[in-house]
Amino acid sequence: IRDFREDIKRNEKIFWPISLFEPHGLVPKDLLEEQHKEVAMEALAAMLANANQHVQPVKDYLSAIPDQYKGFRRGAAVNFQMAVSTLEAMQENDNVFYSDKPVKITHDQRDDILSDPLKGILSPMLSDL
Repeated sequence: IRDFREDIKRNEKIFWPISLFEPHGLVPKDLLEEQHKEVAMEALAAMLANANQHVQPVKDYLSAIPDQYKGFRRGAAVNFQMAVSTLEAMQENDNVFYSDKPVKITHDQRDDILSDPLKGILSPMLSDL
């Protein structure tokens, strides 16, 4: 989702469903034009809503990883937490379409995630594992 603009500029594959553009008579690259901002933001909201449907199942999966694999759980949690933070950063953020720089999490957010990747995933008693 985050790399939509870059993918179009590089002529790479776009993994957004055509159903987001077709009803408006648009193709993906049209969303990079400010005149289509309303459609672009609707499409972004739809993509983020779809991605957010997977947040709780991934939390459940990470919580179910046996304690003997706690290193794997922590490593996977880093990627998960960074992804969730990136989804939050993209919410209602037109930079996805109109900025030459990709939307990223802050260094402080990254550092917080690295210091405790299981925060908000496991119950407080399990997060010390």
